[in-house]
This record gives sequence, C-alpha cells and structure tokens, in this order.
Amino acid sequence: LSSFLLTLLLLPRLEQSPAGRIVYVSAKAHEWGNISIKDLKSRKVLDLDFPKRKMPMLGNLAGSYADSKLAQVLFTLALARRLPPNVVTHSLHPAIVQTGLLPHESFGGLERYLHAYIMTPVARWIGFMQSEEDGPKTQIHVSTHPSVQAASGRYYSALSPPLVNCGMQAEDCGVASVSATASNRLLQEELFEASCELLGLTDGLCGEA
Repeated sequence: LSSFLLTLLLLPRLEQSPAGRIVYVSAKAHEWGNISIKDLKSRKVLDLDFPKRKMPMLGNLAGSYADSKLAQVLFTLALARRLPPNVVTHSLHPAIVQTGLLPHESFGGLERYLHAYIMTPVARWIGFMQSEEDGPKTQIHVSTHPSVQAASGRYYSALSPPLVNCGMQAEDCGVASVSATASNRLLQEELFEASCELLGLTDGLCGEA
C-alpha cells in the first residue's frame, strides 16, 4: 500500500504539472501473481497461499513478490482511468542483470553449477538477462522520453525491444502485454477500492472510487 499512498499524496503536485508522469517498476513475475481481495481486507496479505508458489532456486519470486508486482500493474491500469489528461501513468518490467543479490550461499553444489553454467548463460543468450549497461534503460526511457507522455496505462518491458525506432508510434515501442489477471478490470477496481478502504482514505480519487 505504500506506493498507492505515496502516489495519492503526490498527486496534487503532479496535477499542477503540464506533463506529470507516474511510473511503477513492476516485473514480468507479475504473471505468476495472485490477489485475493478477501485476504487483503481480512489478513493484510495479497494472497495467503503465496508460500505454495515458491520455487527451487528462485525462492519467493513467484510468491508474495509476484503478488506485489501484479498489484502495481493493476493499480496502474485503475489509476490511468482516473487521472486528468496532463498526468499519465505506466508500469514496466526492468532488465534482469547479474547483481549478486540472489543468495547463492543457500544453493547446493548442483544448484550453483546449474545457475552459473546453464541458467545464466542461456538467459543471456535468449535475451532474458541484459548487461549492466543496458540494465537501467527501460526505467530511464519510460520516465523521461517525451513520446511516452502521449499514452497512459502502458506496460513497457526490456523483453520487448527496441524502445525507440521500432517502426510504430514512438509511444508504442517497447510495449508488452500483461497477464490475463492483470487485465481484469473488475480486479483492478476492487484492488483500488480496497486500498482506499484499508488506508481510511475517502477524498480525492478515493472519493471517486
């Protein structure tokens, strides 16, 4: 709920801008996410079953992490319908790079070998992982490129290159599809309204929900 609250607190300033822009860094992992409005309201958890979706070597990537990234895409789409024309919002999948944040010390010998000599090289070869130099390009593009102001509610991805000169309208370059769950308009609205309720907000966009 922190990004939801921060957005609503900053929105009056953004609305004063001739070209306000809100960007959420989601992830492709949103495709594995699940959200239960019942669990959110009663237990303050997006989905109580998230531990069952943990994966070997990838940990919580498909669990609560995926749920939080799904929530960001859902919120982006619900928010886009509520913003004035001078403010746009987008979500994105950033590049995947070798950061060393994955806790390799918990891996066994076979897991270390598979990760270092099979998974990582294959991911780089097929374009699923990017170089450190390319890592921030999607975030920078979506946050700063003037063409992106021409649309709202888009989901951009480092897995859908190129970001420029793609043969389409500039704002359509790098756009990717979201999951069927993220496209569910009813769920988008339910999550927005539940977030307002949990935060005790009744004015502004929450008053319009």
